[in-house]
Amino acid sequence: MTATAGTRADYNLISGPFTADWIAYKWADAPYADQATFHAGTGQGAHDILTPTSKGVGAEDGSPTVDSADATAPGVLLTDHYGRETSDDPRVPNTGKDGGYLDRGAVAGRAHGRGLR
Repeated sequence: MTATAGTRADYNLISGPFTADWIAYKWADAPYADQATFHAGTGQGAHDILTPTSKGVGAEDGSPTVDSADATAPGVLLTDHYGRETSDDPRVPNTGKDGGYLDRGAVAGRAHGRGLR
């Protein structure tokens, strides 16, 4: 199995647990246990976030996923899993591709939900 020409993998959020039976990446049938080896072997995933659990990531204060997605990704959605529009959290630097402010993951943070307007 190989990736379709032009496929890119970057700015992903991958939560574990990672075990011998469940690896973080498989690219062109080659397994990669972590982000560093995946990036070294493929040139992909330079900005991925891997966490052992989903604790501390997602739409919550202090999460590295807030305002850090790739807003230029093909097929990017401007609403979250619940159909809510994305919004910028002014307290967090926009570290997504090209300064993008979309959040990673299925649920977008809401600035007003964090006590802001």
